[in-house]
Amino acid sequence: MNSLQVQNKEQDAIGTITEAHGPVVIIDCARLPPLRQALYTRFDHITYFFEVHQHLDKRHVRAITLHGTAGLSRGLAVYDAGTPLQVPVSEQCLGRLLNIFGEPLDGRAAAFATKRIPQYSCKTIAVVRSYRNNRNSGDRH
Repeated sequence: MNSLQVQNKEQDAIGTITEAHGPVVIIDCARLPPLRQALYTRFDHITYFFEVHQHLDKRHVRAITLHGTAGLSRGLAVYDAGTPLQVPVSEQCLGRLLNIFGEPLDGRAAAFATKRIPQYSCKTIAVVRSYRNNRNSGDRH
């Protein structure tokens, strides 16, 4: 299970998949989500995440799939995750290889992160530098 939080409450779909070409999907939307917004669909007990990449016209967006696309098809309902993609930020994440959802790719145990910030935020770099500086300041004795 990935760590991008999705509300379990029933919500209205913002659109449907009209085309799927490899990792790229075209979504027909009742309302256009902002660029870089996280969207998702569910199929066969699997949640697939997308990131809005481009507004094609007043009703269609091009989005990038963040998972394998096996099982995706035209007509699947798409929902708004309510936030841009967010990355985990904590002391335990430093020096780790994590995917965008915070899942470990380095074979070690999952990193516990209580804070998440948008991946495209300028704060992302500042927070990582802050953690590094705080960690290194204790080593200078």
